[in-house]
Amino acid sequence: MWNKLKLWAKALKRDLWLLYCAFKDSQTPFYKKVFIGLILIYALSPMDLIPDFIPVLGYLDDLLLLPIFIWLVKKMISTNQLERYENLQREPIKKHWYYGLLIVAIWLFIIKIIWF
Repeated sequence: MWNKLKLWAKALKRDLWLLYCAFKDSQTPFYKKVFIGLILIYALSPMDLIPDFIPVLGYLDDLLLLPIFIWLVKKMISTNQLERYENLQREPIKKHWYYGLLIVAIWLFIIKIIWF
């Protein structure tokens, strides 16, 4: 069971990388970029459609919605682009800490707006 979960997590990580590459690609049409961007925000955001503290339902949205959205995007993107993104995945990734700082700043801003 744990091996299946590890494989699923690795596949999810790979698929999110493919979505990121599609989002950054200049050949991807704007409407696809909007859809991909929303999926990436949903995947990386701590906020869910159904809160995680609700038993069973809280985790079902992560286990069902995210793979369905990823599957839809993979159907929207051509196989040539997907192959190119998979080749890019094998290259080393530069890690930029300031992207994480930007996400934290956005969430702090949202909390401030809600609080006041």
